[in-house]
Amino acid sequence: MKYILLSLIILFSDSVFAGKIKIRAREHYELLKIKTDSSEDKYKGLSNTINIWWEEPYDISYGVSFSPILSGLREEDSNSTFGKKIQTINAGVELKYFPKKLIRYLYVRPGLTYTILRPDNLIQNRNGYSAYLGLGYEIPFSKLGLALEVAYRYSDLDQNTTIETITPSIGFHFYKSM
Repeated sequence: MKYILLSLIILFSDSVFAGKIKIRAREHYELLKIKTDSSEDKYKGLSNTINIWWEEPYDISYGVSFSPILSGLREEDSNSTFGKKIQTINAGVELKYFPKKLIRYLYVRPGLTYTILRPDNLIQNRNGYSAYLGLGYEIPFSKLGLALEVAYRYSDLDQNTTIETITPSIGFHFYKSM
């Protein structure tokens, strides 16, 4: 699936960048706490998110989000319920809004996603929904924006499983015209 998505991004990137529809990516460092009725496990590692959305730079953006294309979340403790490595897949919608009356380049990013937890071991996938709330600051450099963000994601999955995620992230946004 990740190779198909990467191929589509590369194939359609020139025509997509022509209008206000943009493809954006951000890199995360995720700290996850997974709770079930009988366990609490911690994972951490690198991940990412791809957004395909309508964008008005430094004002508002909204559209779909997908993560991760690549992921490396590893256990923090050696006896984790879900194995040494996990993957959390999120697909949904996000909004990025700059409330200019507060601080000029400050933004808020709420999102809702369908979430799949894929464990490394033989335990079956867990599915459910997540709410995401990020707060960030984008630093403009001519035709480039450097976005620094910290966010919280709460996932409510089947089999009485929840995931709490703290995720600082960074995004590089190339703007052809401001």
